Amino acid sequence: MIAAPGNAGLFRISDDLYRVLDQPPNPLFETAEPAWITAEPAMPVLEMRLRVREWAMGLFLAGLLRAPPGPPEAVDDGRSVGSIIEMYDVRTTVDAFLGSPTTFMGVVSRGRIHYVDRRADHLKGHRSRNDRLGFEHLLFSFDPNRESPTIHIDFGDRIQGGVFEAVAYLFAFMPPPLGTARFRQKVLGRNPTRAQVRSELARQAARSGLASRALDLCVIAYVESRFRQFVESGKDRGQPLYGTPSGYGIMQIDDPRPTPEQIWNWKANVAMGIRIYQGYLSGALAHLRSLEARWPAAAKFTQVQIRMEFFQRYNTGPGNPFWGVWDGAQWQPNPRNRFNWYGFNCERIYELVNAGHSPPGWQD
Repeated sequence: MIAAPGNAGLFRISDDLYRVLDQPPNPLFETAEPAWITAEPAMPVLEMRLRVREWAMGLFLAGLLRAPPGPPEAVDDGRSVGSIIEMYDVRTTVDAFLGSPTTFMGVVSRGRIHYVDRRADHLKGHRSRNDRLGFEHLLFSFDPNRESPTIHIDFGDRIQGGVFEAVAYLFAFMPPPLGTARFRQKVLGRNPTRAQVRSELARQAARSGLASRALDLCVIAYVESRFRQFVESGKDRGQPLYGTPSGYGIMQIDDPRPTPEQIWNWKANVAMGIRIYQGYLSGALAHLRSLEARWPAAAKFTQVQIRMEFFQRYNTGPGNPFWGVWDGAQWQPNPRNRFNWYGFNCERIYELVNAGHSPPGWQD
């Protein structure tokens, strides 16, 4: 028996039907041009149009799938693609011809998006990505003499790129299907402008109680990625920006391991970067207070030195502080941290921007 879909969009269907769905459907329509996640960010909308026709001894499914050209179209379901983060809305339309030989038909639609990234495979302790997101939907039954129903598979408000596939199967009473059609298309990402990234960093920093640290966060985003979420050119154009050992996106999130949303939705990436930065602040201040207590005659840490400690924590975490020892005249960097260049570089960029001399790649 076929059960109605649940809230999660998943449902139980007969073993016979599952065996049919596991077979590769034909024909396959594969687009040469990718679909693009826009900088709002928003997912594109694809339409898969299917038509029931008479053919020889039965029916078959014809009319393939198409992606609308240009920017994503608004979806008339109370949500605006341009302002609300959206995942694919896959609309399967069955156009019925009058005089169809059967009056009871059903359509099963499936959609999924799959992203594989093996760029970290060669690094010890780091895993490749194999992200999958998919749903199924059932319409059973309808009368093709009277109806042209639309099946809507909604992935919700999640954003994920990779390879998108949609497939529909047309049935009369029971398997096998009378016809199938499948669509495949790459889904890649477009970068926001640098000004958009800086504005979003300032907005989210203020919301997190870090308004005074907004420029610090912009400097980190610049040093980590030059404000880029995606590769801008070459064979990997549109893929999430990856940095060794396992960083992704504008803030190069690697620990904790970023979610699919955080590597494809630049605003989610920014939000996670701010949380990581904020999580290190109290520990950084405690470390500096402990150094001052160890050398009570030493100078107090300045705001510049505190900022450098914050910068360094974002890169190397709590186990590798920037400052380490008082030499009798001044504070010296931690000699065990071979990545101290990060704190120095961030401070150099900060001072340039603060003086009105933006480095290359800061502005659009």
